[in-house]
Amino acid sequence: MSKKKNMVNAVRKDFVDRAYDILELCNLVKNRQQASEIEREETMMQLRNIFDAAKQMITIDDGVVLWMNAHKPSVFTLIEYGRYKNTGPYPNRTSIAGDYAEYGAMLDAYYDEENRCDELFRRDLEREHDVKDNPKADLLWAKAWERGHANGRHEVASVYGDLVDLIK
Repeated sequence: MSKKKNMVNAVRKDFVDRAYDILELCNLVKNRQQASEIEREETMMQLRNIFDAAKQMITIDDGVVLWMNAHKPSVFTLIEYGRYKNTGPYPNRTSIAGDYAEYGAMLDAYYDEENRCDELFRRDLEREHDVKDNPKADLLWAKAWERGHANGRHEVASVYGDLVDLIK
């Protein structure tokens, strides 16, 4: 299983565990009608703490679970977790046996996914540095990509971070 699937499964399990804790405490509160005011208040405080932790446990972006806390991770962390990685295999021309149309279609699909990953990366960089609606964001992206893409997305993000102050 991939890192992302493992992370998502861990988040789901933790979230379900917290939901069961909340239900259990709700039942305790309901059954404590005869309990003292202090005991009920302590139980309600525990319930609020668990509920707040469960609410802040995950961040959702485009329907995908990203992280297990209230703060969105940095682009560098998302690079490490493979958010911008093209998961499809690069097409092998020798396995197609001379059918160039099929090979061309497979290449197109591969590069469409690669472009989608690049656009997602760019969007996340713009959000992280709060330049989404800046008129010079395109120029910033072009310069960062030009200077850094040969060394990978880490370098693009680093150059982007270095240059972003020029357009703010």
